[in-house]
Amino acid sequence: MKTTFIKCLKFTIVLFIFSFIFGVLSGWLYPELSNFFIGILQEIFSKFSGIKDLALAWAIFTNNFLAILSVYVLGILFSLYPVIFIAGNAFSAGLVFFEFARQGKVALFIFGVAPHGIFELPAIFLGTACGLQNGISLVSFIVNKNKENFYGELKYTFNILVSFVIPLLGIAALIETFITPQAILK
Repeated sequence: MKTTFIKCLKFTIVLFIFSFIFGVLSGWLYPELSNFFIGILQEIFSKFSGIKDLALAWAIFTNNFLAILSVYVLGILFSLYPVIFIAGNAFSAGLVFFEFARQGKVALFIFGVAPHGIFELPAIFLGTACGLQNGISLVSFIVNKNKENFYGELKYTFNILVSFVIPLLGIAALIETFITPQAILK
């Protein structure tokens, strides 16, 4: 159980790093792609405009939690969705990083991501690893017909989700609401 989870976590982090680098390189090769993603991000952020303080923190938390919950639940479908989720998000982040770097605003990117990212990235990695393990557990259940092991692994990943992922997402949302804007302004 734990060994499989650690492997899933390592795979998630490595996939994130490679996808991020691929996003940066893609932005360099196709600058219009990074501009396109900046536009998408602005559209996403616009849905949060006008929301203040704790309501904003709640909206950010809910948005991030629902994303991770979908990874957790849909991971049961042979782990495909968690792979797409982490690779897609890392690729997008790489494109955005490239655009900030192209404009000479690397510090703005770092100050805009680092304060809450310290908590959000581990939550994303853990949640994605849980989704991956859920898919692997289902395949193992289908092949080995070991129902107890399948339920035990689902319980294990659910405990990680509740004990670590949700609190980390909550902390990240509060930081993103109250600290990140101040860090960007400095």
